[in-house]
Amino acid sequence: MKKRWSKQKVWDWYDKQPWLVGCNYVPSNSINLIETWQEYNFETMLADMEQELSLASSIGMNTVRMLLPFDVWRYQRKGFLIRFEQFLEVLGSKNMTLMPIFFDDCGRSDQYPKRSRTGHR
Repeated sequence: MKKRWSKQKVWDWYDKQPWLVGCNYVPSNSINLIETWQEYNFETMLADMEQELSLASSIGMNTVRMLLPFDVWRYQRKGFLIRFEQFLEVLGSKNMTLMPIFFDDCGRSDQYPKRSRTGHR
């Protein structure tokens, strides 16, 4: 196992990083993040993402923040990891980085909305 970096090594690494310029990202042809990452039609989705990320890079963006849904990982784990790797390769080809938000399931319809104890929504 690698040793933990010293504070000085962390600051040396950080000082070499560019200023982050980016956005929250959902592909334009995706109705939700489950559709983005599921197996069905991913090749088309990836081609569209490559085009959009080229545009983002051309205007000076160097990072994107993206939610990664739990349900796709849960039911298509192996494929999800393969598709995620393909997405990272596209980002790398544009000299962009990713701020992943892992397994954000706050938008699941089976959990929300819940009736409050007072009976009001």
